[in-house]
Amino acid sequence: PSESGATLSAGASTRAAGGGGEGWLERLLANDDAAANLLLRRAQQELRQALGEERATRLQRQVESFSYLEALATLRETSNP
Repeated sequence: PSESGATLSAGASTRAAGGGGEGWLERLLANDDAAANLLLRRAQQELRQALGEERATRLQRQVESFSYLEALATLRETSNP
């Protein structure tokens, strides 16, 4: 699973924002996988566009502090407004 973050494409990064529950980021967070940190760094700009500045910043802080359950809740909150 750690390698999956390294193969992120621009389209996948948008899906990471919760595209139908199939997002890489959502899966990594749900599995408590530290590859979520790499994915977030690589997709930071796309996530900011998809989620908005406030939510993306909150998500980034949560992931960087390894609070994956909180980050997952934030990601799902943005997916289901």
